[in-house]
Amino acid sequence: MFAEHVIYNLALAIVLTFFVQREFAGWGTLIIVISGCVPDIDGIFDLVQNHLVYTTGQLLPRMTEHSRDFHSLGALVVYAVLAGIFFMYVFRLKFSAVALFAGIGYGAHIFEDALVYNPSSAIFWPISPDPAGIGMFSDYSRDFLGIANTEVLLIGLALLTGAVLVSVFFRKTAWVEITGPSEHMYNLLMSCFVSK
Repeated sequence: MFAEHVIYNLALAIVLTFFVQREFAGWGTLIIVISGCVPDIDGIFDLVQNHLVYTTGQLLPRMTEHSRDFHSLGALVVYAVLAGIFFMYVFRLKFSAVALFAGIGYGAHIFEDALVYNPSSAIFWPISPDPAGIGMFSDYSRDFLGIANTEVLLIGLALLTGAVLVSVFFRKTAWVEITGPSEHMYNLLMSCFVSK
């Protein structure tokens, strides 16, 4: 469930940035979407230990095992604090705003997994080591090009479309803008990834 995380978190970010200062809205969107992908970084460790499986009809290979070690409230708190410190020193953004949005993006990922899988992971660690989940999509499978579940993806696309339409209607489109004193740092980073 990776493509779905990006779409759901983007929809969430668009709605949440209605309620923040215009200067932070673009950064808030970026932080929520990136943070929504971070819990799956534990997959890198899994890839080192296990091989990928190539299945016919899938666009991408899948992992043989996904430990979900970082899918917990304890990891969320640590990540939110580290993200807040990083963005405060590098981009001169307010620590509390970044930590809040980083925690929301990270938490959204954990919640989305819990909605899909049962059990999902030890969500409430360190309070409880027991796996938990809701499992609304008990038959979840990556049936859309091997990268997403069609039903979950369509729901996410509907939510994203709704969020974009509402933002355009209310002229709250600052979620697409990276502004403020850190704009030069953003442009510097983007120049590293975009060829001229």
